Amino acid sequence: SNFWGTQIAWGWEDNANRLATRNITAGTYGAWVYYLNSARGGTVGGALTVNGDLTVGSGGASSIYMNDSDEGQRMIHCNSNRIGFLRQDQNWGSYCNDDGSWVSVGDVTAFSDARLKENVVTVDNALEKVLSLRGVYYNRIDTNDKSKKLGVIAQEVQKIVPEIVHEEADGILGVSYGNMGGLFIEAFKQLNAKVESQANEIAELKALVNNLLNK
Repeated sequence: SNFWGTQIAWGWEDNANRLATRNITAGTYGAWVYYLNSARGGTVGGALTVNGDLTVGSGGASSIYMNDSDEGQRMIHCNSNRIGFLRQDQNWGSYCNDDGSWVSVGDVTAFSDARLKENVVTVDNALEKVLSLRGVYYNRIDTNDKSKKLGVIAQEVQKIVPEIVHEEADGILGVSYGNMGGLFIEAFKQLNAKVESQANEIAELKALVNNLLNK
């Protein structure tokens, strides 16, 4: 009776159509760890490694959930048209739709700490670069979403600020729109300097005119 091992059971104990495993230590049976039944339900009590394809719900719509082990709340949800993270109230927090669009109900933050950067140089000729860019309206031809969009053309941007254009493995170009903020900041500063300079010149001309009129 004093033995160790792993028990594999099919339709055992309650004669259910199920496949289950549990460990045996010194003749003592542990809790069922892996449990699958004909109702397509079950649990996996540890890590699950799949070296091939994993198909879920091939016969119809289905969802995949990843739960918080302590709270029992659903944290990650994947269904037929989106995958994303759930908030504590179990509503969507951020998710990716099947058309490739990403939605977040909170702020989107990217690392920008000075301790993570080197070779920092202020953007030069920012205003000239911004004036050379073209904002466009367009419609996508590679998705079912035919709504009017606003943006830029990557090939045009690449000629002016190639640092924010990225090429995918299939050759398609993408633009890091968020990184354009640094360019706009420096362009606004240049424009503000021009406005202030012109304002000073106008003030000087007004003062000169007033002096002439008062003579």
